[in-house]
Amino acid sequence: MEPRPRSFYVLSAFFVLFVLFLYGPTLTIGILSFQGEGGGLTFPMRGVSMYWFYDLFEQQAVGDI
Repeated sequence: MEPRPRSFYVLSAFFVLFVLFLYGPTLTIGILSFQGEGGGLTFPMRGVSMYWFYDLFEQQAVGDI
């Protein structure tokens, strides 16, 4: 089996960076959604809770989800 050309590794690295660019913000917001009531979209996290999920599924003025 012959070795892969250097361009393969360069394009692979570019692809990995591209995927991180696309999905990185979504993963970050998913992790930060477990912050406490005083938290926001900031690191370091201020506690760990399910506050935002409880708030999401509470009865709303326009109806339930």
